[in-house]
Amino acid sequence: MKKKLLIAFLALCMLVMPLVSCKKDNKPGDDTRETIELDTSDGYDYGKLDCENGEFTFLQCTEDTWNMKTALVPDAESEDEVSTAVYSRNAKLEVLYNVVFKCINRDIYETGEYVRTQCMSGTDADGCDVAFVVGKNVPTLIAESLLNDISTFQEIQIYEPWWGQEIREASQFGGSESLYFAQSDISLTAFELTWCVSVNLDRINALNMENPYELVENNQWTMGKLFEMAKEGMQPNPDDSYTYNEDTSCVLGLVTYNNFALAGLNGSGCFLTQKDDLGLPTFTGYGEHFSDVVEMFAKAFNTPGYMKHANDEGFHYEDIFAKNRSLFAGIEVKAAAKFRALEMNYGILPIPKYDSNQTKYYSNVNYEAPVMVIPNTNHEAEKTGRILDTMAYLSYKDLLPVYYVNSLSYKSFGTPEAKKMLDIIRDSRCFETSLLYGWTTDYYIEIRGIMTGFRATTSPTNAIRQYKDAIVTTLNDYIATLK
Repeated sequence: MKKKLLIAFLALCMLVMPLVSCKKDNKPGDDTRETIELDTSDGYDYGKLDCENGEFTFLQCTEDTWNMKTALVPDAESEDEVSTAVYSRNAKLEVLYNVVFKCINRDIYETGEYVRTQCMSGTDADGCDVAFVVGKNVPTLIAESLLNDISTFQEIQIYEPWWGQEIREASQFGGSESLYFAQSDISLTAFELTWCVSVNLDRINALNMENPYELVENNQWTMGKLFEMAKEGMQPNPDDSYTYNEDTSCVLGLVTYNNFALAGLNGSGCFLTQKDDLGLPTFTGYGEHFSDVVEMFAKAFNTPGYMKHANDEGFHYEDIFAKNRSLFAGIEVKAAAKFRALEMNYGILPIPKYDSNQTKYYSNVNYEAPVMVIPNTNHEAEKTGRILDTMAYLSYKDLLPVYYVNSLSYKSFGTPEAKKMLDIIRDSRCFETSLLYGWTTDYYIEIRGIMTGFRATTSPTNAIRQYKDAIVTTLNDYIATLK
């Protein structure tokens, strides 16, 4: 009775006051609940829900995965401000909806099988209500009818900005609103696994180069400009070589990892598949523009000092940049947290456009980034929808600003220009749907090899000739299932 009265009181306060002022010092799930801060001035409808102190369980990848901030249910407040913000978010929801959050941790590549096992058993006992599953596992789960259609959860406002519109748009086909996976700031992994470019601003200034922030703002941040500046920023060893190790002194133009090839393709407006006029996927990974981008990257990667695929030689590209040994680095956003303690000034930029005629920037999200799914063993649509939408909203409103300031904060990021770059990266996120569904995986591996010189076995022309028919057949088969 006391719990129900507490919820009723909070609901009344929401109606008559713009702010319910409160604190919560106990661990989530403890029954000793005080009040929490809840801003209602922006008109968000928190709804009514009493879970009667019941549990709501997430499945997530382990917290040490790829140095990401993956924890959905921290054990307690900590010195890490992002974890504290997640804890605070959960605490608000626990009091508001009288719910206890729990979490199951699994290796990222085991998350899909966990959901499958749970669904095949036909029960969520000791299982999860919602899962964050590695992206490439999801199509199989969909094909096996093991996931709920998120669009049928009426409380989830999937078209609102606190839900990732880029993945929704990329995964709805043929005019259908059906949606079996989604992303939001409930988990920060989709943002953390977004490709971007870090730049050594101290070297930029020392060489009197153009301001990269202004280039972005003026629509002049292009692949050609990136490669031009990278070449200008190269500094050889005394013997004129670009051999990199701890004993050498060279400065490289750009260091990165082989999947920067996909970021470069998407950033240049090249996608392996795109939607046709009917909203159906069609193969677009070829043509003159596509070949130009592939050749541009192949030339850069094969020029000593110009661009370096570092990991295969035992030197991590992030570490090379952190040691002030490169002008640029192709990174994922999560790497910025690794750079916070650096003495040098650096910035983060979106993936460049192909040229100034391109209408927008495209910042690719790793196709293995975890996505949110709801197993078909979850039959509590109203409860689940209400909790998830409010959690996504509070994450967007309260958690994301903390992530901006804390995880990405350093002396050169305290400017409006720097923050604007993050906004552009976030707003320009895109997904290579064909890799998520596995339609073009083998073809992409060949193209990536050509672009980076990493295990290349063929030419673009031969790769297209070898894979195009099979890809088209696969897409036609998928379209047939939609119909």
